[in-house]
Amino acid sequence: MTTLNLSKGGTLNLTKGHSNTIDEKSTFGLGWRGKGGRTLDLDSYVAVFAGDKVIDFIYFGKKIGKGIKHNGDDTVGGGSGKAPNETINAKISSLDPSATKLIFGAAIYSGATSLSEVDFAFCTLQDKSGQEVVRFKIDEQFGKARSFDAASV
Repeated sequence: MTTLNLSKGGTLNLTKGHSNTIDEKSTFGLGWRGKGGRTLDLDSYVAVFAGDKVIDFIYFGKKIGKGIKHNGDDTVGGGSGKAPNETINAKISSLDPSATKLIFGAAIYSGATSLSEVDFAFCTLQDKSGQEVVRFKIDEQFGKARSFDAASV
């Protein structure tokens, strides 16, 4: 499978019937490193919606939700930019029956005032076999932002 690289504003249809449909079991990943080797903490999250209402929010402080598991908090970043520092697993059939949308994203927790202080960051969406379907690179175009939504499923 070929990875699709998305940039800010890019979209990919992940609904049933399209060639890029996510699997029953998928993993959202977040990786990052601070500029100049500085230590900073980005946190991954997923918001579960029923229509326009958030019905659940999974992050490092609430790791388990119906059909969703945050696999742990990395508080320093680092790494080579290949493998995510944090991951969240989603099992679509186990979600709350009223769930209509998932929004995956990340926010600065500590060590930086904006994403411009991040050397590199990326988000991935992997299928059940661990194959990367989408990679979203976060770069200077986010400027003074402190958070971003990376995927909506």
